[in-house]
Amino acid sequence: MVENPAKTIPKFAFPPPWKLTGRALIISGLFPKSWFEQEKVFGQAWPHEFKGGLGYLMLIDYQSSPVGPYKELLLIPGKFRVRGKKYQSIARIYVDSPQSLQGGRENWCIPKYLADFDWVEKENSIHIGVSVAGKELLKVNASYGGLRFPMTTSLLPIHLYQEWEGKAATVRPSGKGRAKLARIHSLTSSGEGFPRLEQAKKLISMWVEPFEMHFPAGKFEL
Repeated sequence: MVENPAKTIPKFAFPPPWKLTGRALIISGLFPKSWFEQEKVFGQAWPHEFKGGLGYLMLIDYQSSPVGPYKELLLIPGKFRVRGKKYQSIARIYVDSPQSLQGGRENWCIPKYLADFDWVEKENSIHIGVSVAGKELLKVNASYGGLRFPMTTSLLPIHLYQEWEGKAATVRPSGKGRAKLARIHSLTSSGEGFPRLEQAKKLISMWVEPFEMHFPAGKFEL
């Protein structure tokens, strides 16, 4: 008797929910619609209509997670119209952990890719470089200071719609932390593997430490 091969494939060892803690540089802004009208920006035609609104660029140093510490770069450019509803979506995301990559794809259809991170902090300043195979994707220099204030996604909720290899899922992650205002001294990106961030209108930037995220189970769409 031939065993069903589907039964021999082990399930991912780190199912949701995930609780993650660390620190993050969060840059809010308005991102151009033209990114989603030009196939060359993301290497593929974007499947859903971009509706804009407030978006986020996040660089996160997760110091604890179900798969251990890792670093992450992600871009949520705003909202998209999907089957008559509006959702946010992670348009690009890179991590330095194969386990995080696998978890993002399998648990929530989040299309994570691997990258190398150069993360340097000194006093109240931070330098972050992200590269793939030695080619720089993004570089940012920032500083932060002033009074701390609470930051929570209850004020600006996140409802994600994600697709990966023919599957789709929605999820409502939540986050909170203590933030300080940040100043971006320089921010550049390659335009290959990551869109040119110089084209975005940057609004408020924050350094959040401590930073906590909670990812519940995703709802898989048919």
